[in-house]
Amino acid sequence: MIYFYTSTAPFDKKEVRQAFNMAVDRDAMAKAATFGTGEAMYMFFPSKYWAYRANLVPTYKHDPAGAKALLASAGFADGVTFTLVHQPDADSTRNAEILQAQLKEGGLNAQLNPVELTQSVTDYFVNKKYNSASFGWTGRPDPNMTFRQVFSKDAYFNAGKYNIPGFDDLMNQASSVDSIADRQAVYDKLVPLVSTEAINAPLFFRAALDGVSKKVVGYTPNLLAKPKFTEVSLKQ
Repeated sequence: MIYFYTSTAPFDKKEVRQAFNMAVDRDAMAKAATFGTGEAMYMFFPSKYWAYRANLVPTYKHDPAGAKALLASAGFADGVTFTLVHQPDADSTRNAEILQAQLKEGGLNAQLNPVELTQSVTDYFVNKKYNSASFGWTGRPDPNMTFRQVFSKDAYFNAGKYNIPGFDDLMNQASSVDSIADRQAVYDKLVPLVSTEAINAPLFFRAALDGVSKKVVGYTPNLLAKPKFTEVSLKQ
């Protein structure tokens, strides 16, 4: 996904952030970046997860012409130029180049800057050095955790400390009900809200592939995408 620093130009303008989202062809990117094993990311939940809202897909249709028109309405008839920091490995670089080509058709000119992960995280989230950044998000066991850590005004991953009007009220609603149906009803409101404000741009989900031998007992994948071995053992 792409994080925007919303406190400085050009991503201090919502229209620019929305134009970015419109310029991305998520289906094409998912196929190219994951060799067909992943899926397009229109919200922070994959399609098999209970909080996924199929009725809201796509949150942004691929529309390069519409992106250009939106930029023009915001005073950027000649497009915008910004820096996008990403990891320097071959896979991340290739994905950034795919994104760069898509954005260009929508009037957004991304200047790619490959930087080692630890340094780029510090430069972006702490030192506020770049307009935008390409980092992953591994998800959390509960959707409320993801939304609070990404979209809350004081959240670490909300680099520009952008205040989304109405977000806190809806999050409180999401935390006050416990049935799946009631929580889904709240996310029917939350997903369009954060998508419209567009403080980031979800791109695609990767498939998680785990390999284990037949001797391994008790291993279960989890939504953090980090293995836990507390109940894992080997057959004797």
